[in-house]
Amino acid sequence: MLSLAPSAAAQGSRSFITGFELGSLSEASATGGSVQSAIVRSGSYAYRAHPVYSNQQIGFYSRSAGGTLRQIFKSSRFYMYVGALPLTGSVSIVRIAGAATFNPEVDLNSDGTLTLADSWYPSIAKSQHALTADGLWHRIEFDIGYGLRVYVDGVLWASGSSTTYPAAASIAFGAGESPTSVNATCDLYFDDILIDSGSFSATGLPGDGHVALLKPTGDPLNLNSWTGGAGSLSSLWMPVRNVPGAGLSASSATNTSQIKNGSHGTNQDYKPTVQTYLAAGVPSGATINAVMALSSDGQESSKGSAKTGSLWIDSNPSQSTGYTFDFGDANGVVGTFPAGWAPHFGPVSSNPSVNLSVGPSVAVRKASGSNVDVDFLGVYVDYR
Repeated sequence: MLSLAPSAAAQGSRSFITGFELGSLSEASATGGSVQSAIVRSGSYAYRAHPVYSNQQIGFYSRSAGGTLRQIFKSSRFYMYVGALPLTGSVSIVRIAGAATFNPEVDLNSDGTLTLADSWYPSIAKSQHALTADGLWHRIEFDIGYGLRVYVDGVLWASGSSTTYPAAASIAFGAGESPTSVNATCDLYFDDILIDSGSFSATGLPGDGHVALLKPTGDPLNLNSWTGGAGSLSSLWMPVRNVPGAGLSASSATNTSQIKNGSHGTNQDYKPTVQTYLAAGVPSGATINAVMALSSDGQESSKGSAKTGSLWIDSNPSQSTGYTFDFGDANGVVGTFPAGWAPHFGPVSSNPSVNLSVGPSVAVRKASGSNVDVDFLGVYVDYR
C-alpha cells in the first residue's frame, strides 16, 4: 500500500520532526515544563509549559561530529493547546536563536493576540484575532524569510519586517521570556512539530500534520560487532525501543537496557527494522510529509578522541547519506538515563514515496572509536 505522495524521496528543506514521543525532556534541552500524556494531539506525549511566575521552554539543536551545530532551524509548524493564557504580559511561544538570526519569535499576549518580534523590534506586528482557552488544538505556522508571518489554522494573522533572517542553530517552544515580559503564569501544550531550514514562501505551508514514532521490531542478519548491553547476540532491537530510554552505566548495563559496540573496527552499522507505518497508527491512504531517524546514545569512556557515528534511514525510504555525530556529544559517560545520553537526529526526507505496510530500516553507524552505547533508535514520521 503506497502513500499518496510525490515519487521522489527528496531530502529537501524540511529539517526536523518531533512529537515528544521519546517520553521525556531529554529529547531536547529544557528549562522546565514536562513531557506528559494527559493532553496530547497525536501519539502518546506532548510538551506542557506551565510556568508560575517563571518561564519554561524546550529547545532543539542538531550537533555534528566535532561539535558543530547545524544551521537547520528556521520556519516551523506546530500545534498549541491553550490551557490558560498568560496572566499578564506575554510569553514567547516559538523563537529561533543565534547571534546572526536576530532571534525572530512569536509572542502570545494575555489577551490571546499574537505579536511578531525580534531582538531589534519588540512589536513588529500584532494580530487582530485572538486565541482563547477553547479546548482545541490550533495549528501555528511561523514563516521566517524576508520578513515574518504567522498563520493560525491556515489563516494569516500577522506579518511584518523587512529583514532577511538566516537559519539558526536552535529553536525553542514553550512559554519563554518575550522582549517585553518575564516570569509569566500560563498553561500551554505543544505537539506535532515540523521544522524547515528555509522559508515556507519557497516550500509552501506544511498544512496539517500528525507525528508518529516507528520503533524497532527486528534485528538485521549482520550485527557488525554490536551486542546487547550485557553481551547478548540476539534481540538487540528490544533495548533500543524503550520509551523513555532505559540506559544504564557500562558496569550496570543489561541486555534490555541498551546495545553497545566495544570493538575498534570502523564503519560498523546496526540496521534494525522498525514498525510498519500502519502499525504505528498512520492511516491507510495517508500522505507522508516527512521522515527522520533519531537515536539516544553515549560513550563508556571520555578518554581519547571522540567516538564518531552517523544516523540515517536505510530503506522505505532510502536516504543516501546520514548525519554525523559524536556519541554522547563527547561529553561525559553513560549513567542511568538520562545522565550521559544525548539525542541525535538524521536528515529529513520530504514527501517520500513509501509502502505503508512495510517497516523501514534505520541505521546507526559506529564510524570510529570503541565502547559506545545506544538506548533508543527509531524513525519519526510526519503525515496527513
